[in-house]
Amino acid sequence: EGNSGQYFEDTGRIELWGNLDGSSKDGYRVLTEYVMINEQKGFLRSDKAVRISGPDFKLNGTGFQADLNNKRFEVLSDVTTIIDEEAVGL
Repeated sequence: EGNSGQYFEDTGRIELWGNLDGSSKDGYRVLTEYVMINEQKGFLRSDKAVRISGPDFKLNGTGFQADLNNKRFEVLSDVTTIIDEEAVGL
């Protein structure tokens, strides 16, 4: 979900911006203002602030990249995380 977007058919690039709110079937949610998606490579990138939450954590940071094929997500800077200790068995 977001305010605006643009698709570049020749490169498979998608750019989305404005109040982006994405969620997955397994309970994860990503909030940011901008994301660039390389549809052909299954890769996402942003340089904007990001909030990520899951069943047992909340994370804030600046910039991220994700490799959807390998299910890898990296927040690039200014990262703070809150972990629900009970949910992870601490």
